[in-house]
Amino acid sequence: LPVRRLTTATRLFAAGDRAARARRGGSAELDELAESFNTMADRIAIAENELRAHQAQLERRVNERTQQLHHLAHHDPLTQLPNRRQLAAQLEEALARTLPGEHVALLFVDVDNFKSINDTLGHSFGDRVLQHIAKRLHAATGSAAMLARLGGDEFTVLLEHMHSEKQVEAHAAQLVATIQQPLIVNGRVLTTSASVGASLFPGHAADAEGLLRAADVALFR
Repeated sequence: LPVRRLTTATRLFAAGDRAARARRGGSAELDELAESFNTMADRIAIAENELRAHQAQLERRVNERTQQLHHLAHHDPLTQLPNRRQLAAQLEEALARTLPGEHVALLFVDVDNFKSINDTLGHSFGDRVLQHIAKRLHAATGSAAMLARLGGDEFTVLLEHMHSEKQVEAHAAQLVATIQQPLIVNGRVLTTSASVGASLFPGHAADAEGLLRAADVALFR
């Protein structure tokens, strides 16, 4: 009977039942063998639990890293705003869902004379200025618009469901007024200004690339 019990426990354990254990009893030799089997089974169960925990931890790290890489691929590392890639994707979607009588507006916002800030106060200070400006623009645009940074001192605002140029002009004026407010960066007070160029879909371009070009031309005009 002890041999059959040990054989049964061995088969169950080999089949994947990690809770299978051999009942103790029988001759001294068989009892010792059952004890050795149970010790082996306990160690294997512990090792498998540790392996599963380690695998779960690795999967969490891979998921976190994947999310980080996805964020880096679609966001500006300095301001954490959407970058050009994400803007292009959002712009395509915005154009596709535009209803008759509505406009999509694209605003290019350029900080005036930003190069002089970098030249006189350093690039690290200039980065802090851009971060402050990004926060202000984000607060000014709110959830009704998408704010992105294309690079350097150039930001872009995507506005949907516009019904007139007056609406767009009002948004542009608000952005300029926001940037004109004094900034306090590292204890230093700065006064900045900005230029804004806007383009409208479908009036100024028929696709996303054309709208980007039109807004860029408007900015330099």
